[in-house]
Amino acid sequence: FEDKGYFGPNELPQFDRDFFEIPHGRKEDWLFDQFQEKILEEDRVPSAEEVMVFAHQLKEILDEGKTTVGDE
Repeated sequence: FEDKGYFGPNELPQFDRDFFEIPHGRKEDWLFDQFQEKILEEDRVPSAEEVMVFAHQLKEILDEGKTTVGDE
């Protein structure tokens, strides 16, 4: 497992709940959900820089189109 190291016989890796968090839906929906959660957790208005980063990431996703080729 990447970033988990080597585990020999009778050794097991430890996984937290976040390890099993798998995004569902389209990339742009997931991006919006993550942005919204961050802002709601902090109960504030996003800064101009945060909005620009979000907009840039959204543009990249939309420019890729709806293909799943190359998704990781």
